[in-house]
Amino acid sequence: MAKILVLDDDKTVLELVSDALSLENFEVEALSEGQAAKNMLRYADFDLLILDWDLPGVSGIEVCRSYRENGGSSPVILLTGKSDTKDVVSGLEAGADDYVTKPFKAKELIARVRAHLRRVDGKFVSDFNLSYMDISLDTEGHRVYKGDQEIKLLPKEFSILELFLRHPNRIFSAEAILNRAWTSKDSATPEVVRTYIKNIRKKLNSEDCIETVHSVGYRLKKSR
Repeated sequence: MAKILVLDDDKTVLELVSDALSLENFEVEALSEGQAAKNMLRYADFDLLILDWDLPGVSGIEVCRSYRENGGSSPVILLTGKSDTKDVVSGLEAGADDYVTKPFKAKELIARVRAHLRRVDGKFVSDFNLSYMDISLDTEGHRVYKGDQEIKLLPKEFSILELFLRHPNRIFSAEAILNRAWTSKDSATPEVVRTYIKNIRKKLNSEDCIETVHSVGYRLKKSR
């Protein structure tokens, strides 16, 4: 499942957006302060950011600008009460990919999120399906198949496998996987990641679908 950062100082909006995303099987990290979001983005990796434009202290647009300046490339959606063209342009110029004007309907926001998550390493893919060799992953139905056989994965196992299928050429350290598949409220260690990788290999009956890169991390083994 994709991991999404949600930033809003309005508790009602934060809970509404977080709950709507969680019901769609997204992993959600919810924050109410812009500085906390900037700090987290220094070490945590997200598939998409939803940022409230107007925040006391460090605003969402400042978080967006800082994220882009530091090389962040995931899609950014701004939540804003602003509708003036010059305001929208300034948001886009700060690095946002899209904006949603308040008040908004959760279904509209989810549709925008799904549209932006169709990218895999900059390329557009099917809304819900990822594949690698004889392994296919249905992100909407939360199902994994090897050939015609459905493989039952735990939520964290599913999230890790999706991470590798979305970024087939990247090496992920244990810490990077922790930051992606677990929230800051969870307690986990690199040893836990190794256990999950081992379980995924076992369930897929493939010891080398996810290979270990010595002293670096893990990556999806390149298909021949």
